[in-house]
Amino acid sequence: MENHHAVLGVGRGADRNEIREAFRRRALECHPDVGGGGGDGSEFMAARRAYEALVNPAMGGEDEAAGLHAEMRRAGKWCADPSTFGTADFGESTFEKYGGSVRVAGRLRAGRLRFGGRITVYGDVSSPPWGGPHGTVLRGDGGVDIRGNAINGAKVRGRDVFAVDVFGLRRVERDKVRVGVSWDASLHARITADGGNAVLRNCTGPARIRGDIVDVWDVRDGCVLEGRRVVVRGSTVTHDCVIRVSESLSFETDQMLGLSDNCTVSWAGGEVKLGRLKTYRTGRLPGLGGTSGTMVGGGFVMTVQMLQHAAARRGWNPFARG
Repeated sequence: MENHHAVLGVGRGADRNEIREAFRRRALECHPDVGGGGGDGSEFMAARRAYEALVNPAMGGEDEAAGLHAEMRRAGKWCADPSTFGTADFGESTFEKYGGSVRVAGRLRAGRLRFGGRITVYGDVSSPPWGGPHGTVLRGDGGVDIRGNAINGAKVRGRDVFAVDVFGLRRVERDKVRVGVSWDASLHARITADGGNAVLRNCTGPARIRGDIVDVWDVRDGCVLEGRRVVVRGSTVTHDCVIRVSESLSFETDQMLGLSDNCTVSWAGGEVKLGRLKTYRTGRLPGLGGTSGTMVGGGFVMTVQMLQHAAARRGWNPFARG
């Protein structure tokens, strides 16, 4: 049996980002299409198998996914029945129902569950890595609190949604991967807070996060954030991310080196690249003539009117003072 960590040259405690970077380095070293040093491709295939196994552990197959999907139907009926209370086991999790809330101890990997109150999951919520009819949809009309991660194509919806990390998945189509070219298909993780807060730590796409207020730390790899107000607290936003607001946007960090200039900030009727906002002086904005900072960082709240003003200016000098 292959030692996947050894194939990629990472320790057993490596996180998802370390594994990804190790795979990219290994792919550039051994891919048969690169530089003539890749041999027959067997080393690259071993690296790809190791990557897929470490970031997307196999569920065991369609039969297992179908079984878990059926268990979630049973769980949903149990949760919706007003005569049930206490605890019950479904799939790989233990459900505890009390009052208007349900607690789930374990992980949810396939199936649909909806409850009229609040759902708290003490584990990860994921979908089968191949997608299909057994994908996971979790809905708590009273809110959803995930004490673990939302992974692959899992769809989570509630009045408010809280989660640790969100990871989308770019699915590899066999024999079609080329270094430097995007993978073929995506399983988007989706987090939707119906009129409430979507609060996350890190978001690694492909993923779409929606809420009245979207509050995240770092944002990477094809994430789309949509909200009336969006707050980014970390120091990383990659170039392929999109932030859509209807009222305001703010970056809490003062360390702007990880905020890509090419991230797109948009609103109804317009858009602007983050690079312009990072160098656009607040003193140029109407009513803020006495200030000298830039629009990005330090918690400065950029309203849609300010974004429009910055996007509309032409011939501006980003290095001018005042």
